[in-house]
Amino acid sequence: ARILEQGQMRAKNEMFIIMRGSARAQRSGAYDEEETLGHFGIGEQFGASALLDDSQGRPSTISVTANEVTGCLVLDKWAIGPSFATVANPIRNWAGGGAAPARHTFLSPE
Repeated sequence: ARILEQGQMRAKNEMFIIMRGSARAQRSGAYDEEETLGHFGIGEQFGASALLDDSQGRPSTISVTANEVTGCLVLDKWAIGPSFATVANPIRNWAGGGAAPARHTFLSPE
């Protein structure tokens, strides 16, 4: 299953942390061929740059696909609210996360 789809408008400013399973990041080229950019395992994150975006959302620049049954902790900038300032620098440096409202998303492979 796709967690993120390249070019799809992301309605929220969210980042994802893999809590269970694994996923891979891909980008479509000029001829619709998919290039694998990397792999994510337990504890690894993607999408943190969306938390630093001041807009209400933007298109995803990559696709992320679950390789197996995968659980993601999803952190939403707007749910974090005023406390976002306290976690912004650790996110920029990826030195850690910080306590924040979140939800779990579980996805199965395609």
